[in-house]
Amino acid sequence: MATLNKQGPFFISLTIIAFILIFPGKSFAACITAPGECAAECGIITYKTECGEEFKVGECGKTDCGYWDIWGFWVETECLSCSLSKDGEEGWPEYKCDSPDCDRDILVRKCWAEVEGGPCEDGDCEDEKICVYCEPIGGEICEECQSWQKPVREPPCDATDQCQKWSRYRKPECFCDGECLDAPSGDPRYYNNPLYPLDECNPEAGMDSDNIYLPVKLDWDDVKGWRDGWKEDSECQQVLDCETGDRACYEAPSDKDFDDKSEGLAACKKTCRENCYNGAQAEANKLLPDGYWLTPYRILEFYREECFKGCDSSCREKYETDAGGCTKKCPHLGGGQDYCYLQPEGYAQSYVIKIDKVDEAIRDCEALKKIDELEEKIAAGEEVGLNRQEIKRIREEELEIDKYIEVLPKSEFIPPCSCMFASDETYKWEVRACCPDIKEVITVEEFAEDYCPGCCPGEAAAKKEELRESGIFVEDDLDDVCGPWSNEWQFKTSPAPEPKLPYDPDWVGTGKAENIPATSSIEWCGLCSGRKYPTNTECVGAWAEVGAQYYWDYQDEACYEYSHKLLLYLIENGDKVCHPYATESGEEECNPELLKPFTPGATPNSAYHPTEFSNRIYEFFTKNFIYTWQAATCRDDHTGDCTEFGQEWKFSLADFVLLVAQATSPENDPDGKKPVGFPVSIQWLTSLGTMSSWYEIYEKGAAVPKMTGTTTQPVIVLNYNQLDLETIYKWRVKPCWGYHAEPDKCEGTWSDFFYFKTTGQPPKLISPENNATDVVIPVTFKWESVGGAKSYIFKIDGEEKIVDGGAEITLDYPELLQEASSSWQVKTCAKANGELCGDDWSGEYRFTTFKLGTPGNLWPEDGTTILTTDIHGFCWDGVPGAKYYEFKLQYNKASPAENRNQCLAEEGASTTEIIQKNSLYHQLKCLGEYEWQVRACLAGNCEPLSAGDWSASSTLILVAKETIQEVSEEVLRDLLEKFVYPKIFTEIPGKVSDKVEAIVYQATFDILENNSSTEWLNQADLTPKVPRSILEQVLAEGYIDHDEIAKEVAKRVAEKAKKLFETMADELLERLLARLPEEVLKISDPAEIPGMLTTMIEDEWAELMPGIIDAISDIGITDPQLAEAIEEILLTDGELSTIKGDVIDETLEEAKKAIPGIPAQVEMRRGLVPCGRTSNHPDTPWDETERCQIKHLFIMVYVIIDFFLWKAIPIILALLALASGAIFYFSLQAQNPEPLATVKSLWKAAGIGLVVVLLAWTAISLFLGIFGYRVGIFGTWWQF
Repeated sequence: MATLNKQGPFFISLTIIAFILIFPGKSFAACITAPGECAAECGIITYKTECGEEFKVGECGKTDCGYWDIWGFWVETECLSCSLSKDGEEGWPEYKCDSPDCDRDILVRKCWAEVEGGPCEDGDCEDEKICVYCEPIGGEICEECQSWQKPVREPPCDATDQCQKWSRYRKPECFCDGECLDAPSGDPRYYNNPLYPLDECNPEAGMDSDNIYLPVKLDWDDVKGWRDGWKEDSECQQVLDCETGDRACYEAPSDKDFDDKSEGLAACKKTCRENCYNGAQAEANKLLPDGYWLTPYRILEFYREECFKGCDSSCREKYETDAGGCTKKCPHLGGGQDYCYLQPEGYAQSYVIKIDKVDEAIRDCEALKKIDELEEKIAAGEEVGLNRQEIKRIREEELEIDKYIEVLPKSEFIPPCSCMFASDETYKWEVRACCPDIKEVITVEEFAEDYCPGCCPGEAAAKKEELRESGIFVEDDLDDVCGPWSNEWQFKTSPAPEPKLPYDPDWVGTGKAENIPATSSIEWCGLCSGRKYPTNTECVGAWAEVGAQYYWDYQDEACYEYSHKLLLYLIENGDKVCHPYATESGEEECNPELLKPFTPGATPNSAYHPTEFSNRIYEFFTKNFIYTWQAATCRDDHTGDCTEFGQEWKFSLADFVLLVAQATSPENDPDGKKPVGFPVSIQWLTSLGTMSSWYEIYEKGAAVPKMTGTTTQPVIVLNYNQLDLETIYKWRVKPCWGYHAEPDKCEGTWSDFFYFKTTGQPPKLISPENNATDVVIPVTFKWESVGGAKSYIFKIDGEEKIVDGGAEITLDYPELLQEASSSWQVKTCAKANGELCGDDWSGEYRFTTFKLGTPGNLWPEDGTTILTTDIHGFCWDGVPGAKYYEFKLQYNKASPAENRNQCLAEEGASTTEIIQKNSLYHQLKCLGEYEWQVRACLAGNCEPLSAGDWSASSTLILVAKETIQEVSEEVLRDLLEKFVYPKIFTEIPGKVSDKVEAIVYQATFDILENNSSTEWLNQADLTPKVPRSILEQVLAEGYIDHDEIAKEVAKRVAEKAKKLFETMADELLERLLARLPEEVLKISDPAEIPGMLTTMIEDEWAELMPGIIDAISDIGITDPQLAEAIEEILLTDGELSTIKGDVIDETLEEAKKAIPGIPAQVEMRRGLVPCGRTSNHPDTPWDETERCQIKHLFIMVYVIIDFFLWKAIPIILALLALASGAIFYFSLQAQNPEPLATVKSLWKAAGIGLVVVLLAWTAISLFLGIFGYRVGIFGTWWQF
């Protein structure tokens, strides 16, 4: 066959026109007359379709056919058979798309080519015609796309309008289109089980949206067009992917279902899935990684993709379908309907969910994960301070977010981590369906910062297209591929806390977390937000704000709920029962464990964690049990204001071997060297998970146990009625995981044997040693302690005494006498008060007591003469063992110079005094000869049996000191009674009154002058010397003039002060006269009288002052402000010291007038110590009679510095000058320059030292000035 001349467009046009003209009446057919060269080539002709394809049609079997592409190249195609006819239904289809809107159709028509007449049919090629017929003219609906789809031709047309032309290309397909998708509708469901719904076509009812117990799974109805669910008629159909990857099948029942409704594919799958849900939980746990940071979809993948898929495969195989569940013809209902459809792009592939906060923010899972990782490092002791600061930063900056977006492969959402939602908060959310399989959605900001920083618009568009190919979409571009958002749904979480660990894979379902380490903790999510109360003040302030209690954790620097409750159960023999530690004996109701940081006023509980219950600390859980738990949060410390309990989760620990116990008490003692007392407390260490133990106790060497038993604590307490005294026992224990030591819940291995010996053996005596002599009374008897002994029986000379609390006893006179022989023994007792004692006594020890010695070295020595002005002291050598001394003094003979009647009457009398020291002070008053001696005693009354021998007698003579001038008691008494009392003492009240009046006047006047009248009373409150009550009275009486007001206030205060001192003159005189007889004997020179009078007045003045101040209330001063004012003036300001000084000075002046030859003031020298002296030096600006205080340390520093600056340093400088001159002179004589250099260095050192002293003085002065002392160079800086 000759090849057609490929003249392309020109011939095609002519052919089409001729075709139309020749066959004008045939129904949509085109008869084309062959051109001239066609006759020679048997009817081959080229034609063009309406969409532009160019075809050649020729006689049967010819393959020289094709079309021109847009580049001008010929593309070979399969030739149509010329022999096919319309009646044979052979031919080719042509397609075009209908309207551009959603839900449009794909139109199809069928075309045929026939050879009519001509040489090819009749043998004449020139007359042959090829006709093309297409029916119907209006087109036929080949396929109706669904409402979420648009038909797309592949390959696509060059322009949109071309898609409306007929084409022999591949038939257009229905693809998902974002603008065609519906918004998710209906009411969402909230599940407390991540595996719900079990049947997506008949979903279980969810929780109340106004009270959601966390965690929660959000579930909603699929939109029309979802790849695994809804069809156009809204009928729910389960769809599975076929193994071929390009088709999927509805779960239509098999033919057998019509015969027996109880059997068939649907019933098979339902039963299988129920069994899968109930029995495959253990396999799901194998998918759980360590910790709780798992994606919940991993669990769902197992159930839905593995377990459920197994159900699908097995059921389909049973009902004569292949293992993949799909065949070329999927399982069908009668009539042969095909339930397969093209899977990849024809349907919606993903959902996008957006969750917004209402009040409380959403917690970012990555931030939560960081916090958990940092807390693990803190628990391990790694960089504790830095990690705590980082946790605080994360809580403040990263933890809380306002919005959360995620792409989902199904119409369900499970939070990717625990604690994402807060309890007792409201959240809004919405979803939209999307056509492509979106992997991730990023914000515009994330795109600009992380993927395309600084990109131009063209670059950004290209980058977005690149990201789309990998499944990453920018949030603002979702409208191109996604349907509209659903209505805004809303849910409110329950106040109950969300459980966190151990992670239960089906939450409240029948499954549980398995293979949990024994050291794990129960954890839940706290209610209080760190951002809500970020400081201690705000945390504590929240108590009043919400009527609840929170506490501030200073370690974590975070605010937490005050306490929590934990409700614990365990599954035993299939029954749910209270945890043994959560119920009291005899009670059936479970008592929640209360966890709180501390009792108010007590130390915080170191084991407390705000949202954690550690098995390592509390030891509640062990192996081979299933536990359930619920937590509640409380806002007080006594569970009076708590939330409801949260979800009930389950878990079981991994299997492990309980370690064999190790003894801790008593110490293992196989030889019985360390006896123990009763009750015997046997204790041992147990490993975590040991809840009870079996024990056996044997006598050493016995093969049969003396006793066996069980205990729930690692301790056994045995008493004397169970064990024998002085016996060695051995014991062992076996650990159990059962809470009641059930035999089938114990390990099979016993511990090693441990030994102990009970008390009761006699002790070894220590002291006094056997046959000891001269044992000093009192005697302390000691013996070795016997382990476990509670008391001893001490026996001496047959008499028994009970000894509690120690291994010794002390006996004294009269239980022990001098020079007596005794024997003693001891017995051990296991109980106090000498009860339950051993049978044997210790060995017997003997001893002999001592004899008290005679005092020696008496002083004053025999024949000593002493003066009346001396200190009359007596002493002697101490006697070993003596507790007392009896001192005896006899006045043998009066001196001829003694003329006092009372002394003459005492001649020959003796006195006795018993003292505890070997010395005493005994002032002798009568002149003459005395004799004294002393002896040692054991008893306080020095009775004969307790006393030693008297010492030798010693005599002494008391004489009066020679005086320059006679100073008698009568002269001084007259001085005080006739001159000092009426002239000086009686004036004391008036002087006090005048001082007080002057001070109060000035203070009141200053207030009146310097303040407005409205501030007078307030200023009086701030001025202790002006009692507000008195000022208020005076103002109320109408006084106006400032001077008059001040005088009246001062007068009233002075009157009260004067009344305090009304009796002082009489009391002071009475005290001085009573003391005078003793004091006058101490002086022998009239010059000593001023010192004596000064000391007497100062002493008695000091004795009287406290009583006077205490008498403020006795004279009717009930006003505390008035009492404070008087006390402030008299004591704080030192006015009484001034008055006292005046009284002393005036008294000495009167003494000078009355007694010729005495000075008017005390002759004193300045000393280093500026306080605590009997008389005050007149040249010092401080009062040296004051008691020593801290300020006197500074005064003493001043005295020392003053001495160095003005006395020592000038002398040193003078000596240094003399030494320098001598050195200079001798160096000139010796013509040696080295001594001159030495002199120069000496003066340099001296200068530096002097400068250092002056700088030190300046520094001290400045320091004291800063702290409020009145400082001046060498001034009275000590006054403060």
